[in-house]
Amino acid sequence: MPGYTFILVPEEDLGDFELSGTCTLWENVPERKSKLIRTDQDWGVTFNWTTAGNMAGSLAGDWHLRVYLEKMGPGDGPPVNPVSKKYETTTDPQENSESITIQKGTVPVGLYKITAAITMTGPDPNHYPTPIAMMGEGPLVQVYQV
Repeated sequence: MPGYTFILVPEEDLGDFELSGTCTLWENVPERKSKLIRTDQDWGVTFNWTTAGNMAGSLAGDWHLRVYLEKMGPGDGPPVNPVSKKYETTTDPQENSESITIQKGTVPVGLYKITAAITMTGPDPNHYPTPIAMMGEGPLVQVYQV
């Protein structure tokens, strides 16, 4: 997929469970590549991650995907709604892909640093925390008005 891709780094080595992934910044449509975003267009981040190893087929729970925007200069960046994805027990390896779309007009004009994070919690009803997490630093983007 075209776009600006950055690597997600796992938090720790979990032995028989392997986790790797990337994120891709896109604008307007997922096939377009730019770090200059107009306020009148949708844009977002697509998460791609793979689980593998002997434990991968025995885990179940929820993936929680988040995009953070840190505004450069004065003021705070806007919150971005997280996305959750159910993780069902499957065979090894499992490839996952999910996008967070940032709706047009929701991010004020400015320069922003993007950070993306994935965590996993256990299944319903308790959603207990797990040591499964990744994060990555994306590029600077400029949001501008035409």
